[in-house]
Amino acid sequence: MLLKDTFNKDREVIFENAIEKLMEKTDITNMSQGGIARSILEIFADEFDMVYNRLSVSHLQALVSHAEGPWLDEIGKLLSCERRAGETDENYQYRIVHQNQTLATANRSAVRLACLGVTGVNDVEIKRFLRGTGSFDVYVITENPNTPQSVLDDVQETIDDMQALGNDGRVASPDLVEVQININLIFRESTDGETKRRLRGEAEREVIDYINEQRMGGEIIIKQLINRVMDLDTKNIHNMFIDSIYIDNEQVFIRDLSFNWDERTIAQEITVN
Repeated sequence: MLLKDTFNKDREVIFENAIEKLMEKTDITNMSQGGIARSILEIFADEFDMVYNRLSVSHLQALVSHAEGPWLDEIGKLLSCERRAGETDENYQYRIVHQNQTLATANRSAVRLACLGVTGVNDVEIKRFLRGTGSFDVYVITENPNTPQSVLDDVQETIDDMQALGNDGRVASPDLVEVQININLIFRESTDGETKRRLRGEAEREVIDYINEQRMGGEIIIKQLINRVMDLDTKNIHNMFIDSIYIDNEQVFIRDLSFNWDERTIAQEITVN
C-alpha cells in the first residue's frame, strides 16, 4: 500500500501541482481555459500521467507480493523456482517466498512444500520421531478419504529424493473411521412428493460431504451437521432428527464426536428417510 501511494499521482494532481509551482515561481497569472500556459501544462500533465503509471507498474511488479503473470515468472526464474502448469499467481508467490526454505532440502518446510507439489495431494501432516530419532512420517490427505496408492508412491519418491543422510521419512495415509448415520427429515405439509425425494438425495450428499471433508483428528459436530441439512431448503424442510450413528459398525450415543490425530472420517452408509 505504501508503494502504491508513493506513485499514485493521476493527471489532475500533476496538473494542479504544476499550476501552483508555475504561479509561485513566475509572473504568469493567466490560468484561464484557453490560456497558453495552461494549455502547455495540460499537454505535459498527460505525458507525466503516463510516466507515473508506468513507474508504478514497474516498481510494484518488482515485488513478489504485487507481481503477477509474466512479471512474477521472471522473479521466480531468479530463484530457480519455475511456475508449474496451471499454477495460480497466489500459489506461485507462496512458493517463491519459501524457496529459500526449499533449498535447505531436509527441513520440515521443504518436505511439506515438496509433498504439496505432488498431483492429487490436498494437504499433508508431518509427525516426527514416531519410529525413533531421525524418523518422520508424512500423512497424505487427498480429496478422497481413500488415498490412492499411486499418490502415496509419488509422495514417497519425492521424499526419497530430498532426504538428508540419516533421516528416515515414510509416507502413510490416515486411519479411516467409517461413519454411518440414519437421518429423518420432517417436511412441511405443502411439500410435494417429488420435492421430498429431491431433498432426501441432497441431504444425503450434504452429510457425505460433511463427513468426508473432515481433516485428520477432526470432529463431527451435530449442530453443524443439522444446520447444513436444514439450510438446503428451509421452505420445505421443517425439521430433522438423527436416529442413530455408527462408528466402525458400532452404535454410539448421538453427540459431538472427536477423533485421534491420525484418523480421518469416511461416510460409509448414510440413510435419509
